[in-house]
Amino acid sequence: FSNLKSFRDISKFNVSYLITAAKDPSKESYFEKVYSLYKLVSPFIFYLKPSRIDESLAEIEAHSKQRSIKLTREESLYIANLCGRYPSLVKTFIQKLTSSKRKPLEITTEEILVNSGIKFRIIEIFQSFTDAEREVLLKIANKETTDKNSEAYQLLTTKGFIEKERIFSPLFERFLILQSTENNGVAEKEENNMNAGHGIFVDSLTRLAYRNGHEIVDLTKQEYRFLHYLYTNSGKICEREEVSDAVWGGSEGVSDEAIDQVMTRLRSKLEKDKSNPAHLITIRGRGFTFKP
Repeated sequence: FSNLKSFRDISKFNVSYLITAAKDPSKESYFEKVYSLYKLVSPFIFYLKPSRIDESLAEIEAHSKQRSIKLTREESLYIANLCGRYPSLVKTFIQKLTSSKRKPLEITTEEILVNSGIKFRIIEIFQSFTDAEREVLLKIANKETTDKNSEAYQLLTTKGFIEKERIFSPLFERFLILQSTENNGVAEKEENNMNAGHGIFVDSLTRLAYRNGHEIVDLTKQEYRFLHYLYTNSGKICEREEVSDAVWGGSEGVSDEAIDQVMTRLRSKLEKDKSNPAHLITIRGRGFTFKP
C-alpha cells in the first residue's frame, strides 16, 4: 500500500488503479486492518452489482460450452435467475451440472443447497456482509418488518442484493430461511464445542478457526478456505476436484501436489502429530475428510 501511495504521489495523481475487496473497508470491524488501503482508495469506492441478465446468459453459455453441457434458453434463464446472476454462484452451478444427469428445471432448491460446493459459495457470499446487513437479509427472507431507511438496507439495495424489496436470488433466499430455522440449534452446539476447549472449531460467520479453544491466527486465505470446506462437510469424503473448486474457485490445472501442500501446512498448524492426523484425514484415491 505504501509503495502504491508513493507512486500515486510521485505521478501527481496521474495514475489509475483498481483494487477489489469482498467487504467495504470503511466498516469499523474491517477498517483498522486495512487503514492504509482505505486511505488510498477513499472516497472512490464503487459497488459491483450482480451481472445483468444478458451478461449472466453469456457467462452461462461460456461455462456450459466449456463443459460440453447443452442448455436451452429457458434452462439458462432459470439458472441465471435462481443464482441471482451472481458470477461465482452461476459458475459453480454449471460445474455441478457436469456430474448430474438431470436437467436444471428438475432439481429443487433444497437439493441444490445440499451440494457442498454450492452451499460453500453461498456461505462465502453470506460472510461478506456486515452483521447489520445479515440481519436485514434474514428479516426480508422470513417476511419480517425491516427499516427500509436504514444504512444497511440502503447499502444492500445499492449493491444489488435487494431488488424491488426482495432478495436478489431465490436460491440465496432459501438458504437464509434454512439458516434461520437451523441457526439456534447449530449455534448452541458449536458454541458448546468451542467452550469445551477440545478439537477444532471453525466459525463460519467470523471466519475464525480455533484449536482446543485458542484462535489459530496464522492461517492463509487458501488454508482457511480448505479447512472451512472440510469442516462444513464434516464426516463426508471431499473429492479432490471438489476441494479444487472450493479453494481455487474452479481454476483449471490445480495439481494434486498443490492441494497436498496446503493440506501439509494445515496439519502442521492444527494437528498435534501431523504424521498421524486425528482431524484432517486423507482418503487414498479419493480426497479428504474431516473428523471433529
